[in-house]
Amino acid sequence: MGGKAATPPAPDYLGAATAQAQASEKATRAQNFANRPEINTPFGTQSWNTKSVTDPSSGELVTQWTQNTTLAPGLADALDYQLDTQLGRSRLASGFMDRVADEYRPPFNEAALPRMAEVNAPASLRANITDYTPGLSTDVDSRSGQTVSGFNFSNPTLSMTPMISGLVSAVDAGGPQQSITAACHWHTLS
Repeated sequence: MGGKAATPPAPDYLGAATAQAQASEKATRAQNFANRPEINTPFGTQSWNTKSVTDPSSGELVTQWTQNTTLAPGLADALDYQLDTQLGRSRLASGFMDRVADEYRPPFNEAALPRMAEVNAPASLRANITDYTPGLSTDVDSRSGQTVSGFNFSNPTLSMTPMISGLVSAVDAGGPQQSITAACHWHTLS
């Protein structure tokens, strides 16, 4: 009983690490190929090309991958048109920037705004802007703010009859023909 058993030899750590590195490299290479299939769909194709290049950090030859995506002919044209349209919009918007800067340069002039409606006065929109018809009566009760007849802001009048009858009944010295003409003129602009 008194003898010592022989010590087993030390494991080959370098050999095991080298074998593990080779196995990892082989698995990575297989994964790279498996993860880059050629894909064909109605929308187009996707494929891969490889070439050997020298890694600048290690000086070893490595595989360089290049992905190629080709759209189906109709989709390629559609994309080209969309990009051209966006480019045109961007150029148009860029061209307006100087104009926008010029418009915002002077301070805002509150005195140029149309007058507000007066209390106990007929409500009407009076502005010298081409988008509005001067003197358009809105028939809004200035006390309650409710539409009493004629033009209704939440649901515009579809018929000219209420407007014409209201204008005819409120004819001034100019005669009914001017009032009816004004109502027809306003209606065609709306």
